[in-house]
Amino acid sequence: MAVTLDPFSMPSGRASEAVSRGFICDDPDRRDLLCGGGALVMSQLLASLLGGSRPARAQALTGPIPELDEVTVRIVTDSYQFAVGPKTRNAESLLIEHFGWGISPDHPPGPTMISEFGLAMHATSRRGVETRRTLVDFGFTPQALNNNLKLLEVQPSDLDALVLSHGHYDHFGGLAGFLADNKGKLKSKLSLYVGGEDCFCAREWTSPPVKGDFGVIDRKGLEEAKLTVTSTERPSLVADHGFTSGQIGQRSFEKILSPSAMRIGIKEGVGCDPKSFAAACGKPDLIPDQFQHEIATAFNVRAVGSSS
Repeated sequence: MAVTLDPFSMPSGRASEAVSRGFICDDPDRRDLLCGGGALVMSQLLASLLGGSRPARAQALTGPIPELDEVTVRIVTDSYQFAVGPKTRNAESLLIEHFGWGISPDHPPGPTMISEFGLAMHATSRRGVETRRTLVDFGFTPQALNNNLKLLEVQPSDLDALVLSHGHYDHFGGLAGFLADNKGKLKSKLSLYVGGEDCFCAREWTSPPVKGDFGVIDRKGLEEAKLTVTSTERPSLVADHGFTSGQIGQRSFEKILSPSAMRIGIKEGVGCDPKSFAAACGKPDLIPDQFQHEIATAFNVRAVGSSS
């Protein structure tokens, strides 16, 4: 069975249609800089601004997909929890357990899991004597993420990989605080897998109920944490056990709705490289979200049945 962690769901509410990739160089100043002889200068400037957080391209997945003996997925942060629920098995015979009940036989009620808008998941995979631990997404706040990881007894020092499904704040908001809280504890050059440069664009929420700043990834924080930021436009291995889907194609009769907008460009060392958004040039401007950087994380479990 293939276990897939694909956390993205399109928020509800009125939204504008996304525009296709590719822009027109209609601003003479920008055209001269980005599309003419200034391209090399801009490239060097962006390289210095982005520093070590510029993503390396992941090696494409080749050969057979790894078969695993077991995968356990824990929902670290979600918008709700059912802490008092009993253990159950679903139709695929997967065991579902509930955590977070802050009551114990030997002490009064204590800290419990924090639920909030956003999502974070922890996957433990086993193949023979090999074990890998992967944190997929980071929720909305570091307070919830760090609290819940401690209650679930997840040791950040044991993590073998980090994955960001897409660049929306409810999935990366806890990342900077997680890195700060675990400074010096993570494995050297721990990999952070992302779906593309789109992840790093600053965003604004443009739909109801309230419009406003929707955040931007702290690239400086990634560099200070000495993460190996890896871009997985194509399917790629994750810690030798799991694999990403690569960028998910948008070939469908459905139209993409954009409840948020992304700002193309770098400001004070954060943001996204304009050159990544067109064959000829980029236009530093606010545009409807493109969702080109969406990735899922999957695990192939041996002898469990059909894919799900």
